[in-house]
Amino acid sequence: MRTRIITGAIGIAVVLLMIFTSRYLLIFGVLALIGLMTQELMTMRERYLPENAGIIVYRSLSTLSALSFLASYVSGITQWVEAALIFNMLLFILISVLFYPRVALNFLPLALFDGVYIGFSTTFFLVIRDMKSGTVLLLFLLILIWSSDSFAYFTGSFLRRKHALAPALSPKKSIEGALGGIVGAIVLGLIFNAVTGLFTWQIILWFAPLISIIGIFGDLFESMIKRHYGFKDSGTLLPGHGGFLDRFDSLLAVLPVAGIALEVMVI
Repeated sequence: MRTRIITGAIGIAVVLLMIFTSRYLLIFGVLALIGLMTQELMTMRERYLPENAGIIVYRSLSTLSALSFLASYVSGITQWVEAALIFNMLLFILISVLFYPRVALNFLPLALFDGVYIGFSTTFFLVIRDMKSGTVLLLFLLILIWSSDSFAYFTGSFLRRKHALAPALSPKKSIEGALGGIVGAIVLGLIFNAVTGLFTWQIILWFAPLISIIGIFGDLFESMIKRHYGFKDSGTLLPGHGGFLDRFDSLLAVLPVAGIALEVMVI
C-alpha cells in the first residue's frame, strides 16, 4: 500500500505539472503516454500474432495509428479526426502491400482500434486544455475521476456484505463501491464548483455521475482486455499500480465524452 501511495502521489504531481506549466510539456507527456500504452497493449497481444510476423511492423502500425491523432490535432488541422483516419487508411494500404504476405489482414482492425482507443482518447488531454479555462477544466475532470475511484475503493472496503459489480471481469469491484464512487464524484464536484464557479450545481448533478459511470466502464473494459490476453496487469513500470493502461483506463473512456460535453457547457 505504501508503494502504491508514493507512486500515485508522484504520478499526480507529474500530471498536474504538465497541465499547469506548459502546453509543450503536456504535448510531450501525451506523446510519451500514447507510446507507452500502445506498447503495453502490443506486449499483451504479442503471443496471438502470426508466428512469421515481424513484431516490429505490428508495433509500428499500432503506434503510428495512435500518434496520428495527436499529430493531426497539434498540427492545427480543423478536421483532425478525419485527417488521422485518412492517414491510417493510407498507412494500412501501404504497409499491407509492401509487407505482403507477412501482415495479416485481420490485424489491421486491431491497429485501428489501438489508434482510436489510445491515440484519439488521449489527445483530448490537449483538446480540453485548449478550451477556455482549460487547465481548470482538466483539473476538474481529474478530481471527478480520482474522487470516484477513491470513494469506490473505500466504500467497497468498508462494507462487509457486497454485491459483485462484474464478477467475471473484476471480482473485487462491487455495486456498493460503484455507488460510493458516484456519490464521491458528486460531492467533490460540488465542492470544486463552489470554489471555481465554473458551472451551475444542476450541471454537476448530471455531469459528475456521468463521468463516474463512464470511468467505471472504462476500468472494466481494460480488465476485459487483460483477461482476454491472460494478464493480471498491463505492465510493471508503475510500482504498486501495474502499467500505464492500468492507471489511465478510466480516463481513456472519459476524455472524449468529457471533451464534447465540456465544449458545449463552456460555450
